[in-house]
Amino acid sequence: MQRNQLSRLTKEDLIESIMAPPEPGEGLLQALTTKLNDLVKEVVDLKTAVIAPDGGINKRFDELQSQRWVNESKVSLRRRTPYARNSHGDFICFKSSWQDIDKTTYEDSSTDDYTAKAVAEFKDEMVQMLEMAVKVKQPRDDYRELLELTIIFLGAVLPQGIHFAAPGAMHQALWMAKVIYTFKVWMFRAQFNLTSREHKGLRELCIFFSCIYVEAWMTASIASKAPRNYLKLLKQCQMYQKINTNISRATVKKMAGQLWYLSEQLVTLALFDDDLDNNTKDKMVLAMKEREGEKKPHKRATVDIKLIKEKTLVDFTTRKSKTFFNNLHLPQDFLEYPADQWKHQPSFSAPKSFVSTLAVTNDHAEHAIALVEHFSGHLTKDEQQLQFVLSVVAEHRKKCPDARKQTLLGNNE
Repeated sequence: MQRNQLSRLTKEDLIESIMAPPEPGEGLLQALTTKLNDLVKEVVDLKTAVIAPDGGINKRFDELQSQRWVNESKVSLRRRTPYARNSHGDFICFKSSWQDIDKTTYEDSSTDDYTAKAVAEFKDEMVQMLEMAVKVKQPRDDYRELLELTIIFLGAVLPQGIHFAAPGAMHQALWMAKVIYTFKVWMFRAQFNLTSREHKGLRELCIFFSCIYVEAWMTASIASKAPRNYLKLLKQCQMYQKINTNISRATVKKMAGQLWYLSEQLVTLALFDDDLDNNTKDKMVLAMKEREGEKKPHKRATVDIKLIKEKTLVDFTTRKSKTFFNNLHLPQDFLEYPADQWKHQPSFSAPKSFVSTLAVTNDHAEHAIALVEHFSGHLTKDEQQLQFVLSVVAEHRKKCPDARKQTLLGNNE
């Protein structure tokens, strides 16, 4: 294979090559897992770019941010709670004490009167939603663990029984570990000798995570739901002041600066949200025809938080919203029909399919970049050599999609 052949591979091909390794056998899988756990110590958040239908990068939509990055930002706001100052050290101490903890004597939300009252309103609905979610295969073990821990915290029992995984790595970049550790430390608080201040701080975080955060995180990967979820989340964070004023103020302030998906252009994604009612969609289309937008549209929407309770997606839609279709060269003839007839229009299927493929979370990229950075810093510091090796890896993945003997022998014929 010639070097000039490799140079034709795109950046997306290279990342895909890293994130789609061959299927190993059980022994190799275990060895690789152990090695990767040792190597991957840092995760890098990436700004997600939209891939246009022609395969290029559409720079007009470089504001399409990772939804989970926004959620991670809210987790970082834990420093606003009373338990923030020494939490990292306590998590490490908890990990070292794990083998001495009796896993059968955990305490869920029902064991604390304050917590039980705080979660009572949404408990049943959340448990039902989470139980459906755990039936779906999750891309990562910690995703599933978070869902299961939330179910246990809310006082429900998993079909396969209660099981607590040993605490994993704790790192500033591994945001989900913070949430998982918070649930575990609080549920085993009686065996970990928490102070009253620490107990209250962890309790407030557990309530917020189970009440608001986990639900938002579960739907973060679906582009079409992003505008509706952003608006819903902002309203929920504001209403959370009934439970905890400090957390409500901190999260609302953070969210108010992250409203990419409520911008005049990206709010259009909501037209392809199956859970958004047709009446709202029809009103959005009308706003696209009648309401003037900003001369220079902002990448992020701005909103008066005091008025957010009354806001709908229609309020963020303007004539500028139609540029979503123009910039991406997508058909928009279906907009001339009522929303309940869109699925029968030929021009609707292409944009609907395109939106369904948009990646609005950084799940794939964070692992690839972590591995590349480790390789770059340890095995080579030459950028040209790094790019050439990644190209070779990409080509090899195409030739050897798995590690079966038949595949390997077939490539040698």
